[in-house]
Amino acid sequence: MSLALVLAGTVGLPCANYLVDQTSAAGVAQIQADLRNDRRPPGQSDGCYIEAKPNEGKRCFGVDYAVAAPFRGQGIAKAVLASSMEVFASLIAPDLSEPGYYLEAVIGVENEASNQLAKRLISQVPEAIFDSESSLHALYYITPVTIKQNEEDQ
Repeated sequence: MSLALVLAGTVGLPCANYLVDQTSAAGVAQIQADLRNDRRPPGQSDGCYIEAKPNEGKRCFGVDYAVAAPFRGQGIAKAVLASSMEVFASLIAPDLSEPGYYLEAVIGVENEASNQLAKRLISQVPEAIFDSESSLHALYYITPVTIKQNEEDQ
């Protein structure tokens, strides 16, 4: 199954998690449209995880994150990305045929704040690319993610 996950929430408040089969493009498109059209509380931010092509035989997921303009520069993106990465790992773990996966992000070179955050939380060594989706120069971040097994599972 190909998955997409959107985590939408305000830091400090419960998060609404949408875990959908990515093959249902209408479902993913509706969630993304709701987020873009600000059908969320003011100050809310979101993290979106969508399955990408496998990397080195492991599943790979692209992450995208955003914070409403009036709330940028307050550490909200860092909190949302870090917590959403934990939530995503716990939600995807049962669906993995083997432990671990790759996490990737493609960020426009002009987006300094998001690039600094990706260097901190995803990979310190991005690759310069031309993003065919946006037709812009971008930086590509990728890292392997290891999921720790519970002691009960070992």
